[in-house]
Amino acid sequence: MTETAQATTQQENPLLEGLRLRRTPDPCALVIFGASGDLTKRKLFPALYSLALRSLLPEHFAIVGVSRTEESDDEFREAMKAAVQEFGRDAFQQETWDWLAERTRYVATDAADEEGLRPMTEILNDYDQRLGTSGNRVYYLAVPPSAIAPIIEVIGPNRTTTGWTRLIIEKPFGRDLDSAKELNALLEEHFDESEVFRIDHYLGKETVQNLLALRFANGIFEPIWNRQFIDHIQITVAESIGIEGRSAFYEQAGAIRDIFQNHLLQLVALTAMEPPIDFTADSVRNEKVKVLRGMHTPGPKHVVRGQYGPGFVEGEEVPGYRDEPGVARDSLTETFVAAKLFVDNWRWADTPFYVRAGKRLARRETSIAIEFKRAPHPPFEDAAEGELQPNVLVVHIQPDEGVSLEFAAKVPGQGLTLRTVHMDFLYGGAFRTGIPEAYERLILDCLLGDATLFTRADEVEEQWSLVDAIVAFWKRDRPAFPNYEAGTWGPAAADERMDSAGEPMQRTSVMTHLAWVPEQWVEAAEDVLAGLAERHPSRTIVLVPEPDAEDGLEARVEVDCYPVGQDQKVSMETIRLKLCGNRVQAPASVVEPLLLPDLPVFLRWRGLPPFGEGPFEQLVDTVDRLIVDSTEWPGLAAPYEQLAEIFDRVAVSDIAWSRTSRWRPQLASLWPGVADVQRIKVTGTEAQAHLLAGWLRSRLGREIDLEHEEADRLRGVEIDGEPAPFPPGDPPAPADLLSDELERFTRDRIYEDAVRATRM
Repeated sequence: MTETAQATTQQENPLLEGLRLRRTPDPCALVIFGASGDLTKRKLFPALYSLALRSLLPEHFAIVGVSRTEESDDEFREAMKAAVQEFGRDAFQQETWDWLAERTRYVATDAADEEGLRPMTEILNDYDQRLGTSGNRVYYLAVPPSAIAPIIEVIGPNRTTTGWTRLIIEKPFGRDLDSAKELNALLEEHFDESEVFRIDHYLGKETVQNLLALRFANGIFEPIWNRQFIDHIQITVAESIGIEGRSAFYEQAGAIRDIFQNHLLQLVALTAMEPPIDFTADSVRNEKVKVLRGMHTPGPKHVVRGQYGPGFVEGEEVPGYRDEPGVARDSLTETFVAAKLFVDNWRWADTPFYVRAGKRLARRETSIAIEFKRAPHPPFEDAAEGELQPNVLVVHIQPDEGVSLEFAAKVPGQGLTLRTVHMDFLYGGAFRTGIPEAYERLILDCLLGDATLFTRADEVEEQWSLVDAIVAFWKRDRPAFPNYEAGTWGPAAADERMDSAGEPMQRTSVMTHLAWVPEQWVEAAEDVLAGLAERHPSRTIVLVPEPDAEDGLEARVEVDCYPVGQDQKVSMETIRLKLCGNRVQAPASVVEPLLLPDLPVFLRWRGLPPFGEGPFEQLVDTVDRLIVDSTEWPGLAAPYEQLAEIFDRVAVSDIAWSRTSRWRPQLASLWPGVADVQRIKVTGTEAQAHLLAGWLRSRLGREIDLEHEEADRLRGVEIDGEPAPFPPGDPPAPADLLSDELERFTRDRIYEDAVRATRM
C-alpha cells in the first residue's frame, strides 16, 4: 500500500457525512432456554423474524433452541414457522424465513445438566466455524423463575472465552427481596453487571420510550412537570384477560408480583425521574433508582387488593379466579392492586401517584394520566358548561398508542361558553409505519449491548423492598374474596379510597354515541342516524338486542365521509352489533373495548328503559349522559319516578323535554301574568304535557292543574283558558333534537326539577 493510500485510510470518511448510519450488532449466536414455551412462540420468534425482515440482525447470526420437549431440528423449525405466521406483525415472506430457519437448531435436554448441554456447545462451536459467530453468545432465559439459578450455575462456569457473553433474564426476577439478592449474588459470581439484561417488556414499548421524549425534548412540559403545577398522577395497567392457564405461576405471584413490582413501578420511575445528564444506560437507570429509593411505603389504608369473581368480558361469561383450573377454592391470591404512592423529593413532595393494575378488568388499557392543578382564579366559572375540568395530559401506552391533552375552549357562537375539549396525537395517524413490538427493540438492544431499557440489580432490589413492605401488611388480615366482578374496573373500595382523597381514578375508556335499539326501533333509529351523520360526525355504536337468538355477536362496521366547507371532509364511523342470546345480559362488557379514549359518553336508549335490570344498569354506569325520549314510554308515573332516582348517577337528556324548548320561552314571555297561573292545558303528547306542567310547578313553587289533549306533537298551550303565543318556525327534526343533546355535557337541573314535579 502506498503512503497516500495509508493516509487516506486514516482520515475520517468524508462520504459518511450527512448519512444516518444504523448500528449493526456484532456476529453472535442466540441461545433460547425454554424454546418450546409460549413466550418463544408468541413473542421471541415473531420478533426475530421482524428483525430479519428489516435486515437488523447481523449477517453472521444463529439460533439454538433448548428445551426438554423432544423435537427434531425440522420439527422445531416448523413449529416456529407456524408461530411467526400466527403471531407475527408482518406478512410472511418465505425468503426471510428461509434465511432464519437455516440458522436455527434445536437441542432437547435438561438445561440444568452440564452433560446435557454438550450438544448445545458443539452446535455453537460449529456456528463459530461455519457461520462466523465469533464466540459471541446471548443466552435468553425464557424459563420459570425456579429454573433460572440452576441454568446460571451451569452456563456461568462454562461461558465462552473467545467472545462476549450476554444474559437476558425474564421477569419476575426473584419472588421477594431476599431471593432477588441471592440471584444477583449468583450472577455476580459469573457475570459482570454490564452483561446481565433483566427484561421488562413494558420498557420496550414505543409509547413508554416516548414518555422520555415528551418530557425532555419539549420545552413546554419539563418546566411544569413538578408538584407546583401537577395535582396528581394516575397510572393504570389493566388487562381484560384472566390468568390464561398460568395458575401455578399466578398462585405464587399474584398481581403485586406479576405487574405491580415491575411494570407499574417502572412506569412510576420513568414518569417521576429527573433529567439524566445523557441517555446512556447508567445515566437513565441512575435517575430511576433515585425515584424508587424516594418512595415511602404506603400504609394499609392506601392499598386496595382484589380478586375477580364470575362476570362478563366482551359479552362472554367468564369464570371467577377461584374457578380457574389449578386455583384453590379458598385462594387469597390477589388479581387487582391499587395504591397511593408518594415520592419524597423536591420535585414531587406531597404529590400523590395513584396506581392500579389487575386482571379481568373492563378492557385492556395502559395509560399515564397527569392531572394539572386548576387555575388559581378562573374568571370563567359562570361561562362553563358545568364545572370546568382541570387540564389532563394522558399518555396512552396501549392499545390506542398516543398522547391526548384536555383543555378548555370557547364554544362557537354568541356569548362566552366554555367546554373541555381534547387534542390528540395518535401513533397510527402521525407515523404510517407499524409500531414495533417491544421484544423487537429489546432483543436488538441486547445484541447491541445497550442496557438502557433493562433493569439494573439495584433497581430490582428497590422494587422488591417496596413490595415486601406491602405484602407484610397483608399477612395480618383475611380479605373477603372475590370482591369484584370480571369485566368491571375492580373493587369498589379502590374508587372509594381515591374519591375520599378528592381525586377519583381516571376512567380510561369513554365513548362517542352509543344507541340501544330494540328490533322494533331499528328503522326509526336508522333514519335519525342518517340525518345526524353530516351535522355531528362521531363514532356511533348501535346495539340491537336479540335475546331469543342463539348466543353470539354479529357486527358490521361502516365509515361514511361528508363534505364540510371547501375541500374538507369529515367521517362518521358506525358499528352495528347484534347481541344474541346471553350476550344481551352483559352489553357493557361488549362495548367497553370499543370505546374511544377521552371522549364524552352518550347513551341513546330507545323505548322505555328497564330500570333496575342488569343491561340498563351496566350501561348507565359506563356512560356520561343518558338520552331518552319519554314520548316513547307507554306510561309515565312510575318511569318518571324511577328516572329521577338515577339523576345523581348520570346526566339525563329527554327528547320530549327538548321538544318543549320552543314553547318555554313563549310562556316565560308572559311574565308576570303567568305567575298566578292556576291551570294549564297542553295539546300534544302526554310526556310534553306533564313536563311543561312540572316545569311551571318547579319554577313557581306551587301546584298547577293540568288538562291534556292528545296530539302527535305540541300544537298549543293555554294558560287559564288563554292561548299562549305560538312559537315561530317549524318544529325541529328528530336528528336535530338528538344532535343538540349530543352537544350538552352537563346536568340539566331545570329538567330534573320538572320531572320531580310531575303530578300524574
